[in-house]
Amino acid sequence: MKTQECSQTEELIYGIISKNSDATGKSRITREKLSKLSGISDLDAISDYTSKLQKKGLITKSAFYINGAKHITYFINKTSEDFLWVANAVFDDGPELIGFLLKFAQLRYKNTNWIGLGNSKIIKEMHVGHSQFYTKIELLIKRGFVEKIDNGYILNEEYFPVTDNYVRPTAVEAILAMPDNATAKKIFLNYYNPDLGIFKNLKMSPSAFTDWCLSGCPGLKQKKTKEKIPEIDYKF
Repeated sequence: MKTQECSQTEELIYGIISKNSDATGKSRITREKLSKLSGISDLDAISDYTSKLQKKGLITKSAFYINGAKHITYFINKTSEDFLWVANAVFDDGPELIGFLLKFAQLRYKNTNWIGLGNSKIIKEMHVGHSQFYTKIELLIKRGFVEKIDNGYILNEEYFPVTDNYVRPTAVEAILAMPDNATAKKIFLNYYNPDLGIFKNLKMSPSAFTDWCLSGCPGLKQKKTKEKIPEIDYKF
């Protein structure tokens, strides 16, 4: 996601829609569910926020009808290659903090998890009051989302994975749909956590690794281990 100019509430709504979308970016989450997850009881306010997101080019809304009743499909628009990757676990926290966290995380430097700004600059960029900022930043630190360092803040990579490559969701789905005994799937799951949607301990870009697995792991050198997971030759 990349939503630098959104309010905290818009960040929250966008994040919930994103979390409840499929690999193509389509979501049919209802206003009632958006209301429940966001803590915003006014359904008309939900519609207003999604309309604002559409005006900003972040989503597209499309109406469809079932038995005369109107429903909405949301499509997440790809607006940038500078993505903020967010693990689903972020949304397990309270809605009052999620919007602030997502907006704060947008201030990271390029595709890193480092926010190299002083508090005064962050407050100005986020358009929040001093009291609100210091109260919520302490909560973020306490809950393990953020770490304070001498020259700014570090986002916890468990919640905000760092990657310099966009991985196509359809490619991931294709690999996960392979038989459990498929070599490519075994190798892929050795480095990819499907529950969190993140890669760990890779020696190549996630995009290149995913494409390699999808193509059947060409150039793979087999080596028997107790876990029967082949050794990867990274020089292909």
